[in-house]
Amino acid sequence: MPALARLFDLPDNPVPPGARVGTIAAADGVALRWATFPPLAPTARGTVLILQGRAEFIERWFETVRDLQVRGFAVAAFDWRGQGGSERLAKHPRMGHVRHFGTYDFDLDVILREVVADLPAPLFLLAHSTGALVAVANAARLSGAVRRVVAVAPFLGLGDFGVPEAGARRLSRFLRGLGMGRSFVPGGGATSMLTTPFAVNRLTSDPARHARGATLAWDCPQVVIGSPSIGWLAGAFDTMDEVFRPDALDRWRLPTLVFACGADRVVSNDAIERFVVATRSTELVTVPGARHELLQERDRYREQFWAAFDAFVPGGDPLAPPAPTPVQEPTVVPAPAFEPEAQAETEAETPPATPLAAEPALETADEPKPVAEPAPVVEPEIEPETAAPEASVAEGEEAQHGVVDAGVARGDDAPALGGAAAGPGGDGAAGPLDDRDQRDDVVGLEPGLDHHVDEAGGDHAIGVTVDPVTRQPNS
Repeated sequence: MPALARLFDLPDNPVPPGARVGTIAAADGVALRWATFPPLAPTARGTVLILQGRAEFIERWFETVRDLQVRGFAVAAFDWRGQGGSERLAKHPRMGHVRHFGTYDFDLDVILREVVADLPAPLFLLAHSTGALVAVANAARLSGAVRRVVAVAPFLGLGDFGVPEAGARRLSRFLRGLGMGRSFVPGGGATSMLTTPFAVNRLTSDPARHARGATLAWDCPQVVIGSPSIGWLAGAFDTMDEVFRPDALDRWRLPTLVFACGADRVVSNDAIERFVVATRSTELVTVPGARHELLQERDRYREQFWAAFDAFVPGGDPLAPPAPTPVQEPTVVPAPAFEPEAQAETEAETPPATPLAAEPALETADEPKPVAEPAPVVEPEIEPETAAPEASVAEGEEAQHGVVDAGVARGDDAPALGGAAAGPGGDGAAGPLDDRDQRDDVVGLEPGLDHHVDEAGGDHAIGVTVDPVTRQPNS
């Protein structure tokens, strides 16, 4: 399926204001869909680049985009190859497939070079799940380009899918070796995880946001995919092995705030904690009770995220803030009508050794052009589909595991354990790894950040706290 040069606008999920959208070719010719959104403030505080998870798409992030815009950030987002509105790489258009995870590097490279370069500085990353795995694997590419990273439920290990991770690793690599890399994972199929019944879904405990995701899946089938391929899963395990090599862990020096979701069954919280402990300038905040998609969760969980985010991601260096960048209104050019064709594309077996320069391109014809002329921006076209995709057996998104609880930051009673930052958990000063559920007594959150340990001079050189404000006794 070719890339789409449009965004889908639905009544319950409108396109954020000022959107620009287009397509661009990566170094190996694969076409990607991208979008940018201006800050909704007198001056820009910087740009946040969203690195989405497996099977996600730009429309799933509209609520978060608006949250960032009102905070004064410009936002850039794009769909990874093989999913969303970007070019598909398997004969089955609903299969999430890449042959090598290294090809995601081409996507990140062209977005940083051609889409983000002209947006307000400094640049921050908001990476979720698989997007966070790709970010961690690109330490060298991101150093010097990115000020800070916020990683939500990073896919650093497989969660609870009824099969031990060691067994899943051996099976996926064995089947890939037999030439089955372009087949769905065992038990998987074309049905989107977003249409899983709420009672058994792994992504969110919020019924309204779950329903919104299901509506997007049914009304916009062009951007939805089902389960991953065997090759995709085996490639993910290969990348995890690379990320956890001692030399690779030592290279990760970017100031990073990692969120673990306490009720996450998609990724391994044990693996997340191991990464945080082993890397510099990295801190962990656990949100007890939250499922895998923290930013699609209930407000009580999302508010904890935003409290820590606002403390950790200022629009500049707190010791020497740069001059603010004036906000400029985007130029919008009407787009010609576009109707995507169903087209199966195949991917090169091995990626090119050296990325080639690529220019932004806007899809205005029936056939995608791997490398095209610079793209005029287009106003998102409203034309949602109403036909539901065919159903098949649906299996999980990326991966998952157990709960890691951080201490409760309340005065100086709750020291963090193992480099984990304190996170909100109740009205008492719980000890490290305390499992008590006291959230109902928390009536507010007060973020804090130790700006003077921002540089990575040693292990865990970032201090982030989210202090709960408790209820007062009745007088």
